[in-house]
Amino acid sequence: MAGSIKVAGHELVSHDIANDKLITGSGFPAGLIVNVVAQSPTITAAQYPNTNAELVCTGSEYLYTPASNASKVWYEYHVHIAHVDPSTVIGFTVELEDSTGANTFTYASGRNHGIYNPFADQNAQLGMYTIAHVFDAWSGARKIRTRAAGLFNGGTSYETKLHETDYNIGAASGNPGAQFGVAYVSPILKIYSIT
Repeated sequence: MAGSIKVAGHELVSHDIANDKLITGSGFPAGLIVNVVAQSPTITAAQYPNTNAELVCTGSEYLYTPASNASKVWYEYHVHIAHVDPSTVIGFTVELEDSTGANTFTYASGRNHGIYNPFADQNAQLGMYTIAHVFDAWSGARKIRTRAAGLFNGGTSYETKLHETDYNIGAASGNPGAQFGVAYVSPILKIYSIT
């Protein structure tokens, strides 16, 4: 059964019968956060963005529909970074699918996030890094994602890895905290509309 929730004649929520889901209406006041997505997928492998060809970061891509009266969309992706070599160079870009929906993407303006970390332990952890971008809201569903690229320049390598730590503290021995091993760190994705 179709229906909606209204307050003083302003529609807050309506029912999309075809997709059997609730959709926010235009009755929310300005500055409200709606259509929130928050997820953290399980990671089972590292990613190595070590060429100029950018790769899509695991857990960063989402098909998002802004609220009908949204003015902005906030996109935030947290990812763990570790050295593979003593010096690290890695760059991130945020992309938004074109309005054609043909799986073609455009770089978001001001989308570059770059890290250079020299002279560290080869397996040192840079830890969690946050990539964030504010978009003007759009109509309909579009994919948002983060891509990463590293650097291997001639004979010098500045390679990195995502999602994996070599300094996981375990408690398998009689001396908890003294055992180190490989573990995976799940990324965190948050997206929401701002009315």
